[in-house]
Amino acid sequence: MDNRDIDNNDIAGPWHKVKRDFIAAWKGPDKGNNYVVETIAEVEARELYQDDDLLTVGEYFKILDMVLERGKEASPGESDITQLGSFISTASSKLYQGFRDKFASGAFDTSKDWPEATIEGKDINSKVQLAPDVGPIVSDNEVIRLQEVMREKVIELSKQGDLAADVFDIITSKWLREARNHDSMIDISVDEILEARGLKQKGRGGGVYSGYDDDQRAAVVKHVEILSYAWIQVFEMEVTEIVKGKRKRTKWRGESKALNVSSRFGQVKLDGRVDPHLWHIRPGDVFSKFLFGPGRQTALLSCKALEYDYYKQKWEKRLTRYICWQWRIDERQIRRRVATLIEAIEENINKRFPKRTKDRLEKALDQLQADGVIKSWKYEKFNPGMMSRRGWWKQWQDCIITFTAPQDVLNHYSGVIANRIKHKQLGGGKGGSKKQN
Repeated sequence: MDNRDIDNNDIAGPWHKVKRDFIAAWKGPDKGNNYVVETIAEVEARELYQDDDLLTVGEYFKILDMVLERGKEASPGESDITQLGSFISTASSKLYQGFRDKFASGAFDTSKDWPEATIEGKDINSKVQLAPDVGPIVSDNEVIRLQEVMREKVIELSKQGDLAADVFDIITSKWLREARNHDSMIDISVDEILEARGLKQKGRGGGVYSGYDDDQRAAVVKHVEILSYAWIQVFEMEVTEIVKGKRKRTKWRGESKALNVSSRFGQVKLDGRVDPHLWHIRPGDVFSKFLFGPGRQTALLSCKALEYDYYKQKWEKRLTRYICWQWRIDERQIRRRVATLIEAIEENINKRFPKRTKDRLEKALDQLQADGVIKSWKYEKFNPGMMSRRGWWKQWQDCIITFTAPQDVLNHYSGVIANRIKHKQLGGGKGGSKKQN
């Protein structure tokens, strides 16, 4: 086409119009070839395009080439969309990361009237509280009973908090794929969450499956309930907002539930309560407000973080969450002290038998490499001879480990950087730092 000579910085149109025109152009007797719809969905998921995002002519023809290439290979009825390979998208803000870590570890102060935890650091000061909605007519005795119930929830988190973190990541990831604005609600089922965790349904033979165990479903229901009790107060948080078409770093204050549940669907139990198997749900405003538009804060999370057993593979699960969050800072290579990694797992070095800690950490990192969470890892200037000296763990904890990102991560964040450049060229102001993905 002669149009290919148009400068790549010229505007082809907003994403909602571009994808509509692509699909309409290929409509035939079967009302659209699947490979066109599949390609559009794949591009939207990978680039995290929103309806009002403007595409350049260069981007338009790049998508066209993908459609044509897919058309050479596809046959009618095919459907195999890989959105982000072995990774999903979640929120990347410090608030989200801190909230997820508090739930994973159950690190709440139960000496307060309602269990609470602080999320503090550079550019953020906030508090999480576990508390049900208590009206003014509730008796003092009932309030005391509910406070004890919330403390029991903290005990449950101290045992299975990593499962609660998984549930929250899965809900957030699906919401990011389906929501049209920050108020959008999605439907998600118990079985969807269990499937996202890589769990297998019970088999009855002959390729027939009877579903998941009741205990597996009950655990998910329990943690959705606990998450719905969490209330977040943000006293101060630095965010990126779009003001008159330009990015601007501002201070934000607000509060909301961590998870909004508007409806529960399921069987009615004998006591009249609903035993839910599906929720109409979304992340609370403190998260959802910053997951749309050019300043949105998202990051990749390896699906292995969801699949690792929360009890037997806690080291692997927590390291995966931590390292994947770090890619938003430098998508190619990160360097961290051993002590920082141990702290991220919320473990301590066994000072009596430090080699056990070292072996467990290295076993976890080998597993992450084998599973494609990282491409490689290595010590910088580590001298094995140090282990012959008393107190060698003090020197070991200061050793640096370098991690190299897998190809899926490189592909994703290179696209994110390209989008920032695009918005800057379109008059969107200076691009944010790599932390704002």
